[in-house]
Amino acid sequence: MKSRCNIFAMTVLATGLSYAPAHAQNGPDDTEKFSYSYIEAAYLRRDGGLNTQLIDGGLPSDISEGSGNGFAIRGSFEVDEGVYFFGAFERETSDYDISASTGVDLLTGDFGVKYVSGRLGIGYYSQMSDNIDLFYQVGMSYSEFSAGTGSVTQLSDGTSMPIDLSDESQGGFSGNAEVGARARLAPRLELEGSVFWQGVQRVVQEDADSLKLADDFGAKIGARFNINTVFSIGAEYHRSKLDRFLFVARARF
Repeated sequence: MKSRCNIFAMTVLATGLSYAPAHAQNGPDDTEKFSYSYIEAAYLRRDGGLNTQLIDGGLPSDISEGSGNGFAIRGSFEVDEGVYFFGAFERETSDYDISASTGVDLLTGDFGVKYVSGRLGIGYYSQMSDNIDLFYQVGMSYSEFSAGTGSVTQLSDGTSMPIDLSDESQGGFSGNAEVGARARLAPRLELEGSVFWQGVQRVVQEDADSLKLADDFGAKIGARFNINTVFSIGAEYHRSKLDRFLFVARARF
């Protein structure tokens, strides 16, 4: 399933990029509509997340907030005036610090978590002026995560002990929704802001010895520079229970 998602995402990206160069011009003007037909790729970085305690093998282990890196492929296609379909695929790998105490000695180490997410849905936009659009979209989401094995090292003598969280995995379907606005400050500069909700988005503690997926609610803000009428680059900041930064390259069609 994961390999098929990866192949599909890369195929769509390659098709969009191969189409784009023949249609590139110098740049948009102030009266040009915002495009809702595009394909884009992004590098993402996440800070925050788990900050809790789990019991593995009877040993309480403190998990500190970690960081993650990954990529996203997103697309949108306008099917009628004011109506578009959207989709997204994200893959992320996170590293977390872990520590435990035996009552006599302190153990420290780390472990990893892999996260995959996909979204599909429909969106609507309203043109408030030549330079401002409001948009709202809803859809379905699928997310899954799998924790891995790690190890902790006993500080007194350097002995390594395994921390096995490989049975901590979960996947599920849910919904997503987003409401926001796009604004053109100059012919080549756009700003975008929104609030969002996704039903299965982040990994949290379920009970003393297990993890689960939970919903996430937050806000996004981003800026985009239009290189020409087809290609643009931008950056986004997502603020919620997770802090996420994305650097994005987009091709319109």
